[in-house]
Amino acid sequence: MENHKRITGLLVYLLVVLVIIAGMVIPKILIEEQQGRIFGNTHIIKIQEKESMFSRKETTTIEITQTELIERLAAWSKARGTYFSREPYQNELSMDAAFSIAKIEMQKLIEMSAVPYIDIQKYRLDSAELWANSEGVARWTLKISHDEKPMTLELDAMTGKIYIISFSFYQGDSTLNFDSTTRLFAEYHEIESVEQSYYSDAGMHILTTEKSTEKSTEKFMIYVKSFSSSTDNSNLSIILDIAH
Repeated sequence: MENHKRITGLLVYLLVVLVIIAGMVIPKILIEEQQGRIFGNTHIIKIQEKESMFSRKETTTIEITQTELIERLAAWSKARGTYFSREPYQNELSMDAAFSIAKIEMQKLIEMSAVPYIDIQKYRLDSAELWANSEGVARWTLKISHDEKPMTLELDAMTGKIYIISFSFYQGDSTLNFDSTTRLFAEYHEIESVEQSYYSDAGMHILTTEKSTEKSTEKFMIYVKSFSSSTDNSNLSIILDIAH
């Protein structure tokens, strides 16, 4: 009799455990089955399967050949004045990614000593606009600032490379060397040239690089402009363009 009670008690215990497990599992199965019917049995993304905010592509620049760089610069230049604002395409940087990669690229230029030292990591994003043209080329224009020092950056929406920099810096922080800034900005874009010419004009330093191909000769233009807005403060602009 005593053994019979023990066996009965054990069976009751096992039954209770099975009921609890069924209560936890069955609703989940029913919910997933219902989701499958609603979404046509599409794959349900679990939390651990979601990608991070920026994909690997959006935190590094995309390297292109010098010919491709010429084509993108020329396409932008030819459509000058006919730009329109739009949302980024799938193969282009999002706004957040553009800001993230802009700081990474500016840090590279700072470490190269291509621009005077600034603490780029402290800069915040004030505004961002994506401008495109009918040639299929788009650029992000980012306005950022820190400690009442504004900066404007223009970078390729696909490659992430910076084409235009405009910002103010304290003269006491570092001195500007036109030759070095121009040469290093060309190096940043991996521009190699057969011929180079430098000339200054009213505070502007210009580098012209000439690249010959079988079909044509193309020239890059790098403009470095600087002027003092006050005793301690200077403004610097660096622009990469294609010769017209």
